[in-house]
Amino acid sequence: MSNKTKLHNWEFNTYNDPELTDLLNTVKNYADQLPKGNWLTLTGPSGIGKTHLARRLIKFWKRWHIWDGNRCLYPDFCEWARFLDEMRGSRPAQKIKELQYMGLLVIDDIGAENGTEWAAEKLLEVLNVRRGKPTVITSNLTLEEIWANSQRVGSRLAGGGKVKLTRAKNFNLRENQSVPVFVEPETEPEERAELEIETLPPAIAEVAKRIANKFVENANV
Repeated sequence: MSNKTKLHNWEFNTYNDPELTDLLNTVKNYADQLPKGNWLTLTGPSGIGKTHLARRLIKFWKRWHIWDGNRCLYPDFCEWARFLDEMRGSRPAQKIKELQYMGLLVIDDIGAENGTEWAAEKLLEVLNVRRGKPTVITSNLTLEEIWANSQRVGSRLAGGGKVKLTRAKNFNLRENQSVPVFVEPETEPEERAELEIETLPPAIAEVAKRIANKFVENANV
C-alpha cells in the first residue's frame, strides 16, 4: 500500500469488525490503483459506511489525480435516485454525457429507486459511457439482488471490476455503540467530524451537540 493511501484521512472507524476492516482495505487498495479505469461496487446493508468511503475516495482523487498534466479531471458524486428524477424533467442524454467526462464518478445507492425498466436502462447507459473509467458504485442490494432486478446491470457490474459485499451491522443497530458523525469544517462544513456524542453523559452530550451545531452554522455563514 502506497504512502499516499496510508496517510490519507479516511475518517472511518472499523470498531475491530473484520467485515468493516476488509471494506476499508478494499477501498484503500482501489485508491492505490487509481487512476486506472477499473470499477468498484460496494454492496451491503445501509449504515455501514459505503457512501462515506466513496466520498473519501473523491477527496483522495482531488488531492492526487485531478490534474493529468494536460487538463483537470474533476470527480463527481451522483445520488442515483435524485439523478433519475432530474433526467425525467430534462434531457437525459445530455446529463448522461456529462458523466462520461468525469475523472472519478461515484454512483450512490443504486436500487433505492423503484426498480423500473426505464431506471435500469438509464443505469446501463451511464455504465456504458463509463467503460474503462474510474467508477465507484454503492448499493444496499447484493449483486444477486441487483441481478434479479436486471441481469444486464448485474452482468455489467460483475464484469466491470471488483464487487465487494460487506455483511456488517448498521451502526444505528449496534448495542452500546455510538454512531460516527463526520465533519471537516475547514473544507466542507456540512459534513460532521467524528464526535461520539452518544457515549457522553446526557447533560454533556446536549452541550456538545449545541456546540457542534453552532460551529456548523457559523461555518456556513
